[in-house]
Amino acid sequence: MLQELQKKLLEHSVSIVVTLLTGLFLLAGKEIMVLLSPQVLDKLPKKAALSLFLLSLLVNCIMCAWVIILYRSRQLTLRFGLYWDKDLNPYCPVCQSPLGAYGDYMTGRGFNCIKCNEIVLITAPDGSNPTLPETIRLLRP
Repeated sequence: MLQELQKKLLEHSVSIVVTLLTGLFLLAGKEIMVLLSPQVLDKLPKKAALSLFLLSLLVNCIMCAWVIILYRSRQLTLRFGLYWDKDLNPYCPVCQSPLGAYGDYMTGRGFNCIKCNEIVLITAPDGSNPTLPETIRLLRP
């Protein structure tokens, strides 16, 4: 329940930030156009100015959509002491980078984080150290 609430809050906060940035870009563009308008807009036909404005607005919307798509494509959930993506690939709980080789290490079953150079163990809620196939089976809906 708490994880779902955190996920929804994060999704909405990203949307709010993107919306605010879009508004900021529009305000900055308006102020720049006011400064340039006596010199540039007098020499530029009105249709061309409108076309440039609409083109910049379209590019801004495409960039915002791209940011949102990239964000949603890599949503990670924390389970069994590791982060997992929607395809059940494990990620490091510290740096959130993809984990390396799975194996039975001296400390238990887990993965090697290449970035942190640490062994990250799979830890069940009861404290046990399940195998990767058991963990994947429990992660599947």
